[in-house]
Amino acid sequence: MTIVRRKLIFTILLLFIDTSVLASDNKRTAKAQKMHAIKLLADKIALKHDIHPDLFRALIFQESSWRPKVVSSMGAIGLTQVMPATAKALCKLNRRELYEPAKNLECGAKYFASQIKRFNSVEMALCAYNAGPSLVARLGRCPNIRVTKAYARKIQKQWREKFWANKNPDWESVLKVKMFKTEPMRQWLLSQSYILQTPLKLINS
Repeated sequence: MTIVRRKLIFTILLLFIDTSVLASDNKRTAKAQKMHAIKLLADKIALKHDIHPDLFRALIFQESSWRPKVVSSMGAIGLTQVMPATAKALCKLNRRELYEPAKNLECGAKYFASQIKRFNSVEMALCAYNAGPSLVARLGRCPNIRVTKAYARKIQKQWREKFWANKNPDWESVLKVKMFKTEPMRQWLLSQSYILQTPLKLINS
């Protein structure tokens, strides 16, 4: 093989590698941009339903790790892991529509908001989302189920850590937000105040 031919083959290989790397980078960039858009949409939908965006994000992460196409062993679908029966009754959505991020997020937020309103407690709403509202209503508390307790604890912990990422939050501004005027959110802040160092007089005002 001549030197010229070797150089030509080497150049072609380099071009192939560069093209492959560029295609891979473009794919990762497109995927990241899509996920960013989904998270911004989740925030918008959460605010629409008076759910704190960081709480809703924590729920989605726990439910699906932000995978729009995932299906659980129980048949729950998509980002917020909504059951088809719930989607049909509450959101008028069919099974196929639950794979669409926007519709899934809207339905999941609507369902979660209904549980917050029903139980007047973020923790109990999380337990109801995981174990079913009928069981929580019958017991009047979160059921003594290890998976459910861990589920509610992890989401609240993630929410708290995200909420506290700003070391010196402006509590006056925080508590003017509409969602924190609702009793469940006020109660959550009270329960976390020893960690968040929230001025209790602001919460109770």
